[in-house]
Amino acid sequence: MQILWTLPYYPWPTSTGGKTRQYYLLRELAARGHRITLLALAKVMPQPDDVAALDCFLDRLIVIPRRPLRSLRTVAGALFSTRPMLATVNGLCPIYQKHFENLLKEPWDIIQVEHSYGFEPLEQPLRRSCQPFLLTEHNVESDLSKAVLGRLPPWLYYSFFRWDCIRYRRWERRILNQARCPNHGNRRRRPTAGYLR
Repeated sequence: MQILWTLPYYPWPTSTGGKTRQYYLLRELAARGHRITLLALAKVMPQPDDVAALDCFLDRLIVIPRRPLRSLRTVAGALFSTRPMLATVNGLCPIYQKHFENLLKEPWDIIQVEHSYGFEPLEQPLRRSCQPFLLTEHNVESDLSKAVLGRLPPWLYYSFFRWDCIRYRRWERRILNQARCPNHGNRRRRPTAGYLR
């Protein structure tokens, strides 16, 4: 199968559980004969050895640099947007969105989107193309915001945390409901995504 796989982080080196899971999923699917194109964001652009670790089994590897956390766009989006902070940090990336839009012009058997917080740049291109996709959520991210927001000063943490959890619950509900099976005839389209607890 031809698989388009999107990730809001680069899965090598395998320094976290999430990166380890992604690396082995991709490697094993490729070993079974699937042709995978990976489109990933990266906090730090990978070195040649890091690229070689994935390039050897992927059909294509496209890595886009993520904006710095302290960029004006990220801070303003996190404070004033209806999107939750994680979706803002990993979103609002026109270059990533443009690459994804161009990839959607190709025929894919599966479009795999990892994590709702990486969905913002993909939402409009998917809606315009009407292509079905799978959305995998490994955690209930709205419950994990506390770990990320715990780095904020206490006065900001307590006011911001509650508001961001509300934003994230709304975001999860809206985004997870967009993952659909193809519409066959007049049959109702069914959601294919859900929470894993």
